[in-house]
Amino acid sequence: MKRREFIKLLGGVGLVQWPRPAAGQQSQPPVVGVLRPNPKNTETFLEPFGRYMRAIGWQEGRNIRFLFAWAEGRNERLPALAGDLVAQQVDVIITFGDPATRAAQQATKTIPIIAMADDVVGSGLATSLRLA
Repeated sequence: MKRREFIKLLGGVGLVQWPRPAAGQQSQPPVVGVLRPNPKNTETFLEPFGRYMRAIGWQEGRNIRFLFAWAEGRNERLPALAGDLVAQQVDVIITFGDPATRAAQQATKTIPIIAMADDVVGSGLATSLRLA
């Protein structure tokens, strides 16, 4: 996925324009859960992800928090990891691949899910690509 496509996708679901508290209000930064099927030690995802987020104004620890969950190549771990993200009350979950998306969908009906998959409509993960 190219940088502009990734940023456009995240912006389309509201991360870029996430509501910010009014001056003087104390608020926790939004928490984004990221569910990855790959082993963490073989990932080349973290560095570009952080760079892309900073490019659109989101800096870990300053105005956003990321919780990463790694299945270590074992898809059977995805439901438990998705459940952990839901239990931690993340504001949105980003998933990669059909199994991770299905696990997140089963774990929550209220937390928005950003699915990165080959064909989310064709696989039945979504009914359309139209934003509500």
